[in-house]
Amino acid sequence: MYHYNVAEWILLFFIYGFFGWIFETTYVSLRKCKFVNRGFLRGPILPIYASGAIIMLFASIPFQGNFVAIYFAGMIAATLLELVVGLAMESIFKVKYWDYSNQKIQYKGVICLSSSIAWGFLTLFLTEVIHKPVEHILFSVPEIAQYPSAALLSLIFAVDMVLSVRTALDMRKMLEKMDKMRGDLKVMESQLAAQIEERIENAEEKADAMRTAVERRVTAMKENAEGRAENVREAMEEQKEILRLSSMEIRVRITEYMEQYREEIKENTPEKWTVYEAFREKIAQYKEYTKSYDRMKAAIIKAHPSAISVKYRESYQDMKAAVEEKLHKKKNEEA
Repeated sequence: MYHYNVAEWILLFFIYGFFGWIFETTYVSLRKCKFVNRGFLRGPILPIYASGAIIMLFASIPFQGNFVAIYFAGMIAATLLELVVGLAMESIFKVKYWDYSNQKIQYKGVICLSSSIAWGFLTLFLTEVIHKPVEHILFSVPEIAQYPSAALLSLIFAVDMVLSVRTALDMRKMLEKMDKMRGDLKVMESQLAAQIEERIENAEEKADAMRTAVERRVTAMKENAEGRAENVREAMEEQKEILRLSSMEIRVRITEYMEQYREEIKENTPEKWTVYEAFREKIAQYKEYTKSYDRMKAAIIKAHPSAISVKYRESYQDMKAAVEEKLHKKKNEEA
């Protein structure tokens, strides 16, 4: 049985949160071959590990000595914690900070069978191996220092939590604005599509006319060839030119045609040019906005390389890409 006062439970929370941070940071850093400061908070603590350890200890109290019961109690308790925290964070911040969607048996990407099985074994390992030396460390703290230490750590933790939550909420607002901008771009894109389709139809008509002209020329050359080998070879080359007019090449020619008449559109159809310019400006604004994050938002994104946003998936990916691009640019400048 675990008999601790309030201060000791609080200190255990921070001890296991710190150990969890060391484990996660080491594991992910080795996988990424670079240092990754894991966690939602700025400080070296992972609350999910801290809460998980405490709930495992509480869940195992009634089953001391029964390894099977401890295993299932810890597995169920930790899985429920992971489920509640995962769904709550995704609901509030619109970002899924861990994702098990690639696992065969999972629920909404926040819990999965393999993780739950691991939680059970971790409960056994925690209660039977890890906790005894941790308890020894805990009891080495003088009783007179326990409450001040717990109070100080709690204060630092609370400040860190408030700042991190504020940053995550700001990031959610940023994702919402980015998503709205993407919606505006799609509307403008549909407006341009009609204009471009009209221009493409004209260009395709021109391509068909060109193809017809080439065919007529080939036919005339064949009729007038009269066995002359040189003209026959020339006719064959013209025939190859017809075969080379694949759909991709036609599209290339259409693009060239569009570029050629941009100024014509600008001069003769100013209302269409206005839509085109507004579209380009909106794209530039969107790209610039993705780079307007601060250091704290970048830290959260870097700390969760596998994080996704179900609601704002594309916007979040653009934000991650902007962070990676900035880091790459900074690395090159330092080199």
